[in-house]
Amino acid sequence: MYLAVALHRLYGYTISAQIEPSGDTGEEWISHAYAVTPNGKEVDIYGYQDKIDEFSGTYILRENMSEQDIVDVCLGVNFTLEGFELDVQEAIKVINSLPKIFNPNKQE
Repeated sequence: MYLAVALHRLYGYTISAQIEPSGDTGEEWISHAYAVTPNGKEVDIYGYQDKIDEFSGTYILRENMSEQDIVDVCLGVNFTLEGFELDVQEAIKVINSLPKIFNPNKQE
């Protein structure tokens, strides 16, 4: 999820997430989040793909999520905004260190 938010911040990619319901409590959690490029490529830790694998068969796909949407889903879990921001900043460092993987404009 942090990588998807980082890609959104850096390149303006949209965010999609596989959201899992959590039993009777009504709470939800993100099983997998990824970014989507303007040309429809999906991007996660494995790089650019035509279609991201499903993490389970019970998820609800939410597309075009904002960063705030991601935060809102996470608020019910052991989560802090400070920790979220630190993790997004770490993801940005990873993206910047691997431009051939995470930026199609810089791939050779």
